[in-house]
Amino acid sequence: MAFEFFSRLSQQFSQLFEKADDYNVKINVGKNPNAKEFYAHSNVLKARCPYFKRVLSQDWAEKKNNMINFTKPNISPIVFEMIIKYIYTGILDLKNQAVSDILDLLVASDELLIEELVTFGQNYLIENRTEKDPNTRTSKNEYNFNLIYRGSRDGFDINNIRSKCNGQDADDYNVKVNVGKNPNTKEFYAHTNILRARSPYFKRALSQNWAEKKNNMINFTKPNISSIVFEMIIK
Repeated sequence: MAFEFFSRLSQQFSQLFEKADDYNVKINVGKNPNAKEFYAHSNVLKARCPYFKRVLSQDWAEKKNNMINFTKPNISPIVFEMIIKYIYTGILDLKNQAVSDILDLLVASDELLIEELVTFGQNYLIENRTEKDPNTRTSKNEYNFNLIYRGSRDGFDINNIRSKCNGQDADDYNVKVNVGKNPNTKEFYAHTNILRARSPYFKRALSQNWAEKKNNMINFTKPNISSIVFEMIIK
């Protein structure tokens, strides 16, 4: 019979992160005046993070005085501290974190290839934050959450995303796109402002009124694109 002592293991790795003096990796995150240095062990990073496993194995980072140096100006100190604690201890505490920081955590976790954090963070926002914070009320369903997440990843903050969407929710689409040929046709519904912001083709077509409009619904027909392919594109 096997016994598991994960709690003690997490505790000891937490001490390793906080008190060790044999670090061999320095990670500079954020931008001045909000920049910070973190120190870590290459073996722990390799074991716990696919991104660091790849870059450390291929010697992508600068090495100076036996210290491997990384610079990640696009990740804030608050977010990276959550990530490095997760890497060392397996613990992530989002209870008192701002929604914007959790969205930034998802973006950073995606960049660092930490799938577990991306999945957990998405579920956390959808299940726990929608009623407590007005900024995430649009994330009550997966469609709206993915919209916010993609926008955050592409550099929009929550207010900018709302501006792009004109406050639209998933039940007030104003574009219908018919794709495929019989018997494999399918209808997709979308918002004009999202299509304009994310697709140069739709930006041009919607600006120049190429499409038919009926009952306040703009209609596109794309028989040359299969429903499977368009579903990937619209997502």
